[in-house]
Amino acid sequence: MFKTLHTPTLPAREARSARRVVRGRRRRERLAEVAKGP
Repeated sequence: MFKTLHTPTLPAREARSARRVVRGRRRRERLAEVAKGP
């Protein structure tokens, strides 16, 4: 799913926020690619 760069034992809240950050970053990269065009 998504790479764990941090310690495997994290509070659910931190894990969730980290996942959200990664997802947002991925989305931003995808949008940048689309904006660049062919």
